[in-house]
Amino acid sequence: MPAKVQDRSKIVADMLSQSEPIRDLIAGAKHMRSRGRTYLPKFTLENEDDYEERKAGTWLFNGTKKARDDMAGKVFEKPVRLEDQEGELFEWCQNIDLEGRDLSNFAYDIFRGAIEDGINFIFVDAPPREGEITRGEAQARNLRPYMTMARLSSVLGWKWENINNAPTLTQFRLLEDVADPLRDEFEDDTIQQIRVLDLQGSRVRVRLYRQESTESAKVGFLLYQEYLTDQSEIQIVPVYT
Repeated sequence: MPAKVQDRSKIVADMLSQSEPIRDLIAGAKHMRSRGRTYLPKFTLENEDDYEERKAGTWLFNGTKKARDDMAGKVFEKPVRLEDQEGELFEWCQNIDLEGRDLSNFAYDIFRGAIEDGINFIFVDAPPREGEITRGEAQARNLRPYMTMARLSSVLGWKWENINNAPTLTQFRLLEDVADPLRDEFEDDTIQQIRVLDLQGSRVRVRLYRQESTESAKVGFLLYQEYLTDQSEIQIVPVYT
């Protein structure tokens, strides 16, 4: 059967499988107990009640999480400082992700995630612009580039091609959670969205697929929005540890 937009590539699935024990350890004792026999095998002659009691009595000192935080903290013991302390780029770095994190806090989170998974991704994006917009209008509406952290668990796959004798990223798929447009006033329900970035000639195309469902079942991901950007390459940067 042909692959669907929501299908995770084998490469990413293998990477997630290799890093899964670290994520499970960092999630803590309660999560480790929920994994049951994955990490705590049942003895051959042990009945189910005895096993559940033994599992409930297990405890975990989360040294893995402490080591991750300590290592990331040492790297960013001093804040990231730009040489140019003025101008548009400096202002953007005070809120680099449009969610309130400055460049230092964002870099710390990126590095900490990379320690946990072995790799993390920085995705540079910008809100779509409709028609001709002046510089002043763009500034007033905050239509400027920003960075987003893309954890390995949210990556579905990518494609490369050799263009002008150089490996070039031609597709990247990301799984996101967005607010459900049909939610009630006081609800905070979310739905899944897949962002597909394609290199179309000299421009990057964005396609957004959203999960659709009926009263009885989910029906899959359907194309919700599509637009071309002014970017000439897919702005995804891997961070390895």
